[in-house]
Amino acid sequence: MHLHTNKGFSLPELMIVVAIVGILASIAFPAYNKHVREGRRADGTGALLNAAHNLERCASNFGTYNHANCANLLTANNSPEDFYSVSGVATASTYTFTAAVITTSPQENDAVYCNNFTMNNAGARGASGSEDTADCWNE
Repeated sequence: MHLHTNKGFSLPELMIVVAIVGILASIAFPAYNKHVREGRRADGTGALLNAAHNLERCASNFGTYNHANCANLLTANNSPEDFYSVSGVATASTYTFTAAVITTSPQENDAVYCNNFTMNNAGARGASGSEDTADCWNE
């Protein structure tokens, strides 16, 4: 007599595997989204640093931050990845740049945690939202 053995998985075994994969995904996906949001913040902070650098260069040529030739550096521009809008205000001796989350970008969900990054001529950094400024700036 020849015995025939089944090869493969039973339905209960398959359902256990599906449940385990579902549990792992429910834990991993939110953590992944958090890291993506935090990674996109570099777009805003980098754009702020670049704007401040360009204004410092312009002011070194003309003697003041609010010189007419530097005015275009203060107008609103989007960050390289279009997650933030960067704009600034300046007096003769001070400036402040702000990077605000663009609400139609994929980064809009981060506005609750870190929104409106700021940086001034003294290098002071700020951020509004529920997270600490240092966490927002990834320090």
